Amino acid sequence: MAHSAAFAENEWKNAAPWNAPSRTVLAPGESRTYGLKFLMAPAIREIESTLGAARRLVAVGIPGYALPQDIEGNLFLRYAARAQSFAIEPTAALSFGISFGPVTKEADGSLTQSYRHIEFGGGTWLLDPNTLRAIGKVQKQNTPPELGKIEGKFEGLKVKTVGDPGVSAKPGQRYILRWETLDANRDQPRKGALPEPSMLRLYAVKTEPK
Repeated sequence: MAHSAAFAENEWKNAAPWNAPSRTVLAPGESRTYGLKFLMAPAIREIESTLGAARRLVAVGIPGYALPQDIEGNLFLRYAARAQSFAIEPTAALSFGISFGPVTKEADGSLTQSYRHIEFGGGTWLLDPNTLRAIGKVQKQNTPPELGKIEGKFEGLKVKTVGDPGVSAKPGQRYILRWETLDANRDQPRKGALPEPSMLRLYAVKTEPK
């Protein structure tokens, strides 16, 4: 479908189209030609490799693209060039498994950047000042070590924390939520006994001056 404004104004008027509707107006005697290019894959399982070989963007959603709100999904992109930016609509509809903090100039003049992975945790990179590429890691104590001590007795409990993404109204202070739970189970039922609910605590932590 080259243009979809007619559908958006009629059949789809009660829905929000994924792509912005478009239209074109032809003057009397004017014509316009549209072409499509197809790539043939030898088999269904080779569609992604065929697109990759042709330098086409490949996006894979695990476990799918339309998920219930209580299911965690992952979106993997494969392309020859790096993605420059992402836009999400609605804004809070998708959260990324990998997040990055801003580039920070430390007291000694070095540049650092924090990162976090949904499964493998996070850390802080040391950046090259000319290329901004990661050239090493630096040790930063972002969370007080005493918060990592497990209080519950149930086997397999892990400490989970999440930092305040905003700016505290009190200078030199930030907030951390802490709780204890089992590792993610991908929305599958657990077998056997389950731990008692843990206490959700809010901590105010002093930050180091920059």
